[in-house]
Amino acid sequence: MKKVYALYFSPTGNTKKVTITLAKSVQNALNIKMEEIDYTSFYNRKRKYCFSDEDILVIGFPTYAGRLANKILPDLEKINAKGRAIAIPIVTYGNRSYDESLRELCLLLKSKGFKIISQAAIVCEHAFSGKIASKRPTDEDLGEIESFGNKISKRIQNGDIRETEVDISPLKSYYTPLKEDMTPAKFLKAIPKTDKTKCDRCGMCADVCPMNSISSEDYITVNNVCIKCQACVKVCHSKAKYFDDNDFLSHVKMLEKNYINKKNNLFIL
Repeated sequence: MKKVYALYFSPTGNTKKVTITLAKSVQNALNIKMEEIDYTSFYNRKRKYCFSDEDILVIGFPTYAGRLANKILPDLEKINAKGRAIAIPIVTYGNRSYDESLRELCLLLKSKGFKIISQAAIVCEHAFSGKIASKRPTDEDLGEIESFGNKISKRIQNGDIRETEVDISPLKSYYTPLKEDMTPAKFLKAIPKTDKTKCDRCGMCADVCPMNSISSEDYITVNNVCIKCQACVKVCHSKAKYFDDNDFLSHVKMLEKNYINKKNNLFIL
């Protein structure tokens, strides 16, 4: 192995932290080069990526309603393996459930020719609320990830690159978000709003939007699809960006009520 790649889609930064932590652990253990690919960038996702059998791809994606973000799936078709490159898929989730997201990522990578030798699902602070899995990944979480990387590296050094099992049955549907009263929450068309009295037109929200959907002319207009990733809300230093959709806010309250108990990370070797 000559190089490890850390490829991540990470609108709020936690999936990036998780992916890089694992990739660096592998890099240090195997004494090889490392390269980051920020797949959050709208423009980076327009490129094609091909990995060889001398590469290790650590790929991290967040869970959206129990699956991978459907608006990003077409871009994942641009990632391919040449000569059975090794892949280590990771999904992150906000303390509810990763549901089918890890299996979906594994199946997609296998269809592209990758050899999956390990998998992980890591709990991170929920993008919708800092009250859910607050401050995760913690130092303890990151330590677990580093240890996992060391175990993977030892396997590779010993020539043990057998594939982990992946269930190939049809994927289940996306999770239906619920309101406080446990009825379906319908906020598909919800978009971020802007408090004009707070916005200082810094432009950061437009810069970080992974869908390139915030106008670079007025920073208020959403001119394309919104995946509710919260990147614009998190980056806004003046707290001008917010969501006010009633169903969305009710869903957040439901999550804060029912999914606060700590969940453990999943590591599959």
